[in-house]
Amino acid sequence: MDACASDPSGAPGRATRSTVLGARLAVLLLLLLLLLLLAAVVAGTGPALSRCAIPAQHCSSGHMSKTEEKGTLPPSPLHLKSFLALSLPLFPPTVARMAMADLFAGEEIKKMLRAFAATNSFDYKKFFEILGLKNKSLQELKMFFSILDTDKNGYLETGEIQVMLQIFSPNSRHLTEKETQEFMGAGDKDEDGKIGIDEFIILVNQS
Repeated sequence: MDACASDPSGAPGRATRSTVLGARLAVLLLLLLLLLLLAAVVAGTGPALSRCAIPAQHCSSGHMSKTEEKGTLPPSPLHLKSFLALSLPLFPPTVARMAMADLFAGEEIKKMLRAFAATNSFDYKKFFEILGLKNKSLQELKMFFSILDTDKNGYLETGEIQVMLQIFSPNSRHLTEKETQEFMGAGDKDEDGKIGIDEFIILVNQS
């Protein structure tokens, strides 16, 4: 009788242990799946960035390549960092500088920072020229725009333009109000006080 009475009391314990083990196994499998997906993306063989994966404000129908119109972007060394730049709510400064180092040669960055070290020396056309933005792909321009768009609202605003040089180097200066307004005035085509991705691409191409 005692042995029979003890069996029911042990059943809940065994069921609880089984549930816990099952939950742990599910978590481990999920983590493994995420690691495999991340490894595939880093290798450039994972799912390509679709237009749906890019926030609407970054998609410019007037500037889509044939590949992008099909819904994908070609694999490239910028594959993962482009995804981060377009997706993270905030782009950490250290990661931003790593992405800048992928977009631009070290000498280009140094030359640009030297050119605009003096107060009121900034010229957006020369800025674009030194960095060779006209020669960048649409994907690279979107990535650059998204890095500058630090609050990820889809626009460049005065505060973000002012600290633009500091994204390249933390020791760089802020742009003055005059420099900031000149950049904003040139790029803000619809005069809403901010520069969208379409306006930015037009500004680069017209400079």
